[in-house]
Amino acid sequence: MKKCTGCNQIKNFNQFNLHRRCKDCISIYNKKYIKRLKRDTVKLKKNKEDRYQAVCKWEKNNSEKVKAKQIIRAKIISGQIKRLPCIRCGVPNSHGHHEDYTKPLEVMWLCAKHHIERHKLLNN
Repeated sequence: MKKCTGCNQIKNFNQFNLHRRCKDCISIYNKKYIKRLKRDTVKLKKNKEDRYQAVCKWEKNNSEKVKAKQIIRAKIISGQIKRLPCIRCGVPNSHGHHEDYTKPLEVMWLCAKHHIERHKLLNN
């Protein structure tokens, strides 16, 4: 005899697998888990679609920024421009910051922290 931690009933050993819960409690748990998993999958899919639509809307409204970013990315990939370390702190993993999007090849190399700070400074 063994006590199930799920329903707190004392049952025979043959009603247990390797779990502390009996087979009935495990079955109930699995059904709830699968239901929750399906619900979360639907929610994730909806969030993914919402994010995609938001990105598409942003890109449509900011086509100049998108073009500048694409040009820099292509130049880096082709080897015509080399990504430099952050000009403020020297961190090697840097972003290309455009002060003027009409001049896509003029970039300021900043780490993520300083890039955010630069945008906050420009927005104020």
